[in-house]
Amino acid sequence: MSKYNEKTGLVEDIPMDKALKEEGTKSECILRYVENAHHEIDLGPGPLLDLMKEVMVDNNVDQTWTGRNVNLSSPFMSLVHKWDILKKVAIEEEGDSTERNEARADLTKVLDFVQRSKGLEAYFKNRESHRSSQVIEYDYLWTIFPTGTEVITSTFMEDKQVMIVSAPPHKYVAEKTQSLVCWYYDHDGAEWIVAQRIFEIEEYHGTKTIDALPCYPLDCHKNDNGDNLEKLKRRLTTRGKRFKELCTAKAGIGQMFDYTGQLLSVESAFRKNDNADEQSSYQSSVNHNADYVVFKKHSVDGSIQVDPKSYLEQALLGGEDLWLGEHEVYFSLIKEKRYDISEEKKFLCAPPRVLGWSSVHKHWCQFRVDQVKQARIANDAIFDNELQLEDKVKKMIKALVTQHNSQKGGKGVQNPDLIEGKGRGLVIMLHGPPGVGKTLTAEAIAEKTSRPLLIVSVAQIGLNASKAERNLERMFELASRWEAILLVDEADVFLETRDTQANPNRNALVSVRFDELTQTQMESILKTTLKRFDVEELDIEEITDSFQNYLADSPRFKLNGREIRNVVFSAHAMALSEGKESIRWNHIRDVLRVTREFQEQLKNITDKQRYAREASKDPE
Repeated sequence: MSKYNEKTGLVEDIPMDKALKEEGTKSECILRYVENAHHEIDLGPGPLLDLMKEVMVDNNVDQTWTGRNVNLSSPFMSLVHKWDILKKVAIEEEGDSTERNEARADLTKVLDFVQRSKGLEAYFKNRESHRSSQVIEYDYLWTIFPTGTEVITSTFMEDKQVMIVSAPPHKYVAEKTQSLVCWYYDHDGAEWIVAQRIFEIEEYHGTKTIDALPCYPLDCHKNDNGDNLEKLKRRLTTRGKRFKELCTAKAGIGQMFDYTGQLLSVESAFRKNDNADEQSSYQSSVNHNADYVVFKKHSVDGSIQVDPKSYLEQALLGGEDLWLGEHEVYFSLIKEKRYDISEEKKFLCAPPRVLGWSSVHKHWCQFRVDQVKQARIANDAIFDNELQLEDKVKKMIKALVTQHNSQKGGKGVQNPDLIEGKGRGLVIMLHGPPGVGKTLTAEAIAEKTSRPLLIVSVAQIGLNASKAERNLERMFELASRWEAILLVDEADVFLETRDTQANPNRNALVSVRFDELTQTQMESILKTTLKRFDVEELDIEEITDSFQNYLADSPRFKLNGREIRNVVFSAHAMALSEGKESIRWNHIRDVLRVTREFQEQLKNITDKQRYAREASKDPE
């Protein structure tokens, strides 16, 4: 034993045999203390160490117990965390060998030494009364949070969640908080991932009720409206199973759900020097490098996409920040044995929220698991009864959508392109003044086909050419992944004619040019495309003759090769919707009329915008 000598001011070791004799131990054990400093216990090979290892060796003990020798220092966290078990083990039992009972007696002396050690006298004095009252002093927070302890906390919308202590709380010098690191299992859409959250516990005086802490041991949970501990565990486990089901839903339409309730969106403010023309609101809503982060709660009743994979890839721009409610959490990529828990335990520790996109608020959001419901079935009522369009236009849209939707089953309109896989999309240009039903048309199609509707505006895409391209790529990628209908609102901005006096960024966005073809070239392309649809030669000649007459009556009406292909494609869809297998001239004619109307209206819009720009330049 080592003792502090007040006369010499030195720490002096007492010889081994004398130390053992003085303490009355039979094992190789040194109980060392330094006055006004700390206490130590050195355990060597022998019955005492073997006895203690039976209790202490597991994945959650904070002290290494696997070596030949073990050294412990005050405040002896690992012993205090296993105190009740060690006290039971220290009681002699009939039938044990003399050596084992001597080890139990030695353990009693070790525990007495710990109880008398510096800093723990006050703790053990009040231990039982504080435990019965379920209160704790600030300096002894570490005693109720051993590594591996299951704790309960409120994380998202005040919903309960179980986490597991990674290490007991610790206090930095001069700090008035203690940091407690806990971990749980989140999901990235492909697999379970360990995530960590840091709880900061503010300093307080006297005692505090344990369940008033930011998190507290699960065993300390009190009945809450009849929700006792066992009921709570069952409820959270059931919710965890639902959480996994949502995160691993089949990609595409299977990720669309209905949601009624509150959601939480994360929005980042612009930095003060940001150029408004250099960023889009889409970027600002997901850029966590801004000066501060703003959380917004919304009540919503509508469609959502549960997609943690896309959230992590796009909303977090590579996973810089992840939120659990309004609390930042971190993914742990290090594989450790202590993280190996059963699937049932992962369900228990799963978060109460899922990550995804709100079609209503056009933001990446967090949603309550308990309020995510299956998506509603297809509804034709809005398209058939509420959508007010000309019959020919409505008929064409319905035919195109129906035939495109049937392609997944291998039926529907055949592909007129020579390149396999090309031309499988469906692009519809909805044009007209405000209030005529462009957005309602997209919404009605989404309801009719049970597909998600992804609406983006110019403000979300941005006007900077390079960034707009990246944002459009992201949106098209999402639409493809979700099998969604993508509505690009205010698309006329991207279709304006180039202007040498205009903003160069705006000019860079305009990448569509109508290639003018001669009438002979248009007729040739029409014939070739019709043949791709197995139209009879006589029918091709009849259609071509009628096409010549139509162009003669409309000399300013021009089509490029792609537009001619789209005309034939749309006409074929209309023919199929009527139960006819071959295209007729009336199908081609109806599509041409709609196409011409669009070109005329687009020209009027462009002319008005050009006139407005010229007028603004007039000095008078």
